[in-house]
Amino acid sequence: MATIQDWQTRRRLQALALHNKGWKQKTIAEALGVTKGAVSQWLKRARGLAPTEQAQVLQVKKSTGRPPRLTDQQKLQMASLAESDAEEYGFTGSFWTLKRIQFIANRDLEIQVSLGSIRNILIAYGISHPKPRKAPVERQSQKMHSVRNDKSIT
Repeated sequence: MATIQDWQTRRRLQALALHNKGWKQKTIAEALGVTKGAVSQWLKRARGLAPTEQAQVLQVKKSTGRPPRLTDQQKLQMASLAESDAEEYGFTGSFWTLKRIQFIANRDLEIQVSLGSIRNILIAYGISHPKPRKAPVERQSQKMHSVRNDKSIT
């Protein structure tokens, strides 16, 4: 199966072949749908090298990116935490929120992790985390109204 890196490498080698046929950089760029600067860089890298070396220097390498901060074991710990009962950790109610998981991960597992990363970990493990229900708007407004009345009495 061809990867995107293979396709990009073929495009670079095609640019080199077109240049060797006498095409101008601007025409090569237009034909391949890239910038003139990209073509210029590719040709500069390959200049003066043998054909096998040209293929090597024009090879597109997979970008590895920044290594993950969390190990697979730590991710598994957070996922299993989300499947346990939150009351066992001292919370009121047996549900987990992202902030609760973040708190326990920091306190017990000594892991500093963002809420977005926690969400992504849970999604990767196929875990949905319920959010606590909020009181209906009518009950919230009644509660606010009674608080205001209590303040006016004092």
